[in-house]
Amino acid sequence: MSGFYPGTVSLTEQLDKQILVVLRDGRHLVGWMRSFDQFSNIILEDTFERYVADGLFCDIELGLYIVRGDNIVLLGELDEEKEQTQPHMKRVSIEEILEAEERLNEQGNDSVRTQWDFDGSS
Repeated sequence: MSGFYPGTVSLTEQLDKQILVVLRDGRHLVGWMRSFDQFSNIILEDTFERYVADGLFCDIELGLYIVRGDNIVLLGELDEEKEQTQPHMKRVSIEEILEAEERLNEQGNDSVRTQWDFDGSS
């Protein structure tokens, strides 16, 4: 029998690791996965929302976060070493990232948030 179990059981490998979660509305959450249930609902600790636009990024602290499993599109572990060194990305303030998103929208380009919006709510 293999060591892989389909469904939520495979989430056990992500426990107590820093993960990136992409939600159906296009938001990107990064946090430490502390728990999950049979419906793939997850609890993230020290969570922040990552905004990305035009080579810039900004992290907004959220704290403890409960994410409903139905809203998760993608989930994966972050490589802490790569997270610290991102030569192609520049960390900026929330004001700067919102300005960059606005510029992209004015130019008719989608930001990462609208590209990942699976509900079409944006």
